[in-house]
Amino acid sequence: MKTLAQYTQIARQYAPVGQMTASARQWYELGQFRQTRRLSNPDPLPSKHGQTVKRFIERNRQMFVREIARRGFDTEIAKEHGEPVQLSVSSRKDGMWLLTASGWRYYSRRFGSRYVEIAYLCGVDDNGPWAVRVPGNTCTVDEALDYTIPAEVKKAHDTGRQVLRQGDVFAIQTKRDGDHSLPRGHRFDAQTRTLTHEGGHEAVAVPFPCKFVVAQGLAPRRAYRRNQYWD
Repeated sequence: MKTLAQYTQIARQYAPVGQMTASARQWYELGQFRQTRRLSNPDPLPSKHGQTVKRFIERNRQMFVREIARRGFDTEIAKEHGEPVQLSVSSRKDGMWLLTASGWRYYSRRFGSRYVEIAYLCGVDDNGPWAVRVPGNTCTVDEALDYTIPAEVKKAHDTGRQVLRQGDVFAIQTKRDGDHSLPRGHRFDAQTRTLTHEGGHEAVAVPFPCKFVVAQGLAPRRAYRRNQYWD
């Protein structure tokens, strides 16, 4: 972890005018916080890899970066000087991957640069690669996965109600049928009680009255409307 003196040197270059000391202290405290979280959640990626594993990780990283870009999200943090910061693999678990990047993004002479963090939870299912944007300070797959699960789904689990899932859609058991609006590509047949997805997910039978809830995820800065429903 960088020292306060090192963050002060960085602040001389990136902090807004008149905010060098405050920015250095803020970035130093943020670094301490992130370091504490990393130590409490050890990175499951081995510190040393053979060439085969390295190629496997890089091949999957590139696949997920393409999927992230396809969905309209940022895949790097552009800097005023130097090479952009690319997404890297921070965590893996149960077939899911957490890709993150952090750095100082320049905005203007007036506002200077801001420390920016981006993070995406990624994986592959029967519909192909998928990616969900999660809070930038996410450190582990478990944290990212917990973020994507809506509060209504967690409450249903806590109260013992049944919950079925198809991709990013949850069917929550209710006393009577509720909201059946669905993202693009999904369809619910009320006669056969079957939830289908034209993209390739396996059909799901929903034998109980239900309402549908879509998994949570942050929208891209430039494409809020396009990603209202994930495709």
